[in-house]
Amino acid sequence: MRIPTLLGWFCFVLILHPNHSIAQDQLIDSLEQSLAQTNNDSLRLELLKKLTHLTAKTNVKKYFFYIQEGIQLADQIQDCNRLIGFHIEYSRYLAHSHTLDSALSVIEQARSYLTQTINPLNYLALLTQHAKLLESKGNIPEATRKYLEALKIAEEHQLPEVLAACYFGLNSLFFSQKMYAESIKYNKKCFDICDQLKPHRIPYCFGSVHNNLALFYFKQQQLDSALIHGLKAIEFKEKTRNIRALYMTYNIVGHTYLKKKDTLTAIDFHNKALATVKKMNHIIGLSETLTYLGKIYIKRKDTKALNSIIPQLDSIMPKIQAPHIWVNFLQVKRNYFEAKEDYKEALKLMKMQFEMVDSLRKEKNSTLVASLETKYETNKHKLEKELAQKELLLSMEKALKSKQYFMRITLFSILITVLLLYIASRLTIIRQQKVALNQAYEKLEAQKQNEVALLNLKALQAQMNPHFLFNALNSIQDLILMKDTKNAIIYFGKYSALIRKILLSSQKQFITLDKEIKTLQLYLDLEKLRFGKELTTVFNCPIPPDQQTNIHLPAMFIQPYIENAIKHGLFHKRGSKKLLVEFKIVDNFLVCLIEDNGIGQEKAKEIKEKRQHFHTGFATGAIQDRIQFLNQTMKKKIRVETEDLIDGEQALGTRVTLYFSLAE
Repeated sequence: MRIPTLLGWFCFVLILHPNHSIAQDQLIDSLEQSLAQTNNDSLRLELLKKLTHLTAKTNVKKYFFYIQEGIQLADQIQDCNRLIGFHIEYSRYLAHSHTLDSALSVIEQARSYLTQTINPLNYLALLTQHAKLLESKGNIPEATRKYLEALKIAEEHQLPEVLAACYFGLNSLFFSQKMYAESIKYNKKCFDICDQLKPHRIPYCFGSVHNNLALFYFKQQQLDSALIHGLKAIEFKEKTRNIRALYMTYNIVGHTYLKKKDTLTAIDFHNKALATVKKMNHIIGLSETLTYLGKIYIKRKDTKALNSIIPQLDSIMPKIQAPHIWVNFLQVKRNYFEAKEDYKEALKLMKMQFEMVDSLRKEKNSTLVASLETKYETNKHKLEKELAQKELLLSMEKALKSKQYFMRITLFSILITVLLLYIASRLTIIRQQKVALNQAYEKLEAQKQNEVALLNLKALQAQMNPHFLFNALNSIQDLILMKDTKNAIIYFGKYSALIRKILLSSQKQFITLDKEIKTLQLYLDLEKLRFGKELTTVFNCPIPPDQQTNIHLPAMFIQPYIENAIKHGLFHKRGSKKLLVEFKIVDNFLVCLIEDNGIGQEKAKEIKEKRQHFHTGFATGAIQDRIQFLNQTMKKKIRVETEDLIDGEQALGTRVTLYFSLAE
């Protein structure tokens, strides 16, 4: 097969995107008529290839049909190049159908035909498609390796369209890992070669570049720049009628207008995306776009519009497996039922949402590890490239020396001496490079250890956050069972507010004092619901509000101490139960005083030993681990002092004092 023909098979949407025009449907009809009228197998394969390209973005059923026809015919006449191309198309179809394991199996089958063809473009096509599937599967390091391998071959052969494929793939991969500097670098490289592509591919290339820039600036909160590039991307994509990519850009622009609080314009662009995905019968895109619209309608309290959105989502969500889409769907549906005052259903959806959030947290930790591996693969590629260049220079110089040896035999001894000196210098350089590489590796290992410590700290925090919520849920359930609707609604609102604050704080290592105080007050309100009038709380904070916003402390750090005071100090005390929580600033320290009139530490310890279990609310050991992590990694130190309040031999309670350093 000729190289131009193979380029048509190259596994990248830029290459697959043909020259669309208003008469595309007529072109498809014309090709179908030609296919029906010819018996020439080679011509039929060429027609089937063109039809797969034309229907890939517009008619999924026809796209699948022509792929199967192409595979069958190419197999009959043993055309290995065509077989590879049609198998790549088939893997792409399976990937869009979210059957990634099957798509990877098809790629492996296509690789078996490589031994029967010598054209390097077949190998490049499989490499980039394999990389794209591995990225979708979550195997980021292996996807990076394959993209970089393809990029090296494309650079050697000066293939601009293959280079564009690799640049776009690496841009997407690094962006998903939040390695924005690397992502923008490859996006700019692609922009620089767009004009070198075939004329009908140029607008698609520029459209994709502007789309990537719009997404980047949106992530950076540079909304005006995001709009400029988003609208430019739409302009290019509408020219090419690339509807699969167009709906994503519509949604990006819609998000940007929503950030600018222009909800009406945001709705217009999301509706354009909705119309586009319905034409494509793209279930993932449909669910995402409907969810975006649902969130806007909830903000606008447009119940009528939500009554249309929710049933559509209910009908398609059973086909969706992506956890992040389910989290957004459950959020929209929960808010919908809250607006309808159906709190029982809203509570059920909230529990489902929490389970999904936990799943996503685990996935995020895996992504962080994959990001480190990606950085390692990238650095490894750079080192290999530099080494190859040095080896090339060395071989050229050796060849020159050999030529001089044959030309001037009299200079043989001098040349040998020079060569030995050169080799010695090269060995010295290699040793120096090896030392530098070892130092860089040790630095990377130290950085990994710090990041692992930080991840462990976040894991501890994530374990703390949801622990104390379940007792509150049981108390609210008791109110509902007693038909105390008014108080149930009040405390459910407080519970929802507390959940929101916990979810926000779980994403951060530190929060401001005013936010921590609000969270603690909500928590104490829910605890008072459990204990009723027996529990009296006093909450003092004479620190001015504007100063509170400038004081930062570890998120959800104080709550476990208050929980222990209630659970172990006050719970077993008969009669009036009092709890004091006070904040003040003493000698450049933020001091938090937690004092109860409970049974004291000794009595609490005796009760725990009698019950022969070790549950302590949220374990004090976990709190100590968190203090140790923070004191190891942060300049500001934390100190905890615990004191029993005693009158003679009578225990009057317990006082816990927390000190947070304010010094820079």
